[in-house]
Amino acid sequence: MEKLAAKGPEYEALAELARPIIEAVVWEIVPDIAEALILENPDKFAK
Repeated sequence: MEKLAAKGPEYEALAELARPIIEAVVWEIVPDIAEALILENPDKFAK
């Protein structure tokens, strides 16, 4: 956030608005992608 703040208040405001949306999307999609990868490549993840 500090790097964004250095770019100006518009960037900081946009980051604050976008963060919860991005987090929600990631929490929704990443588990499904991880499951698919594990199921497709069981030897790679069995240790």
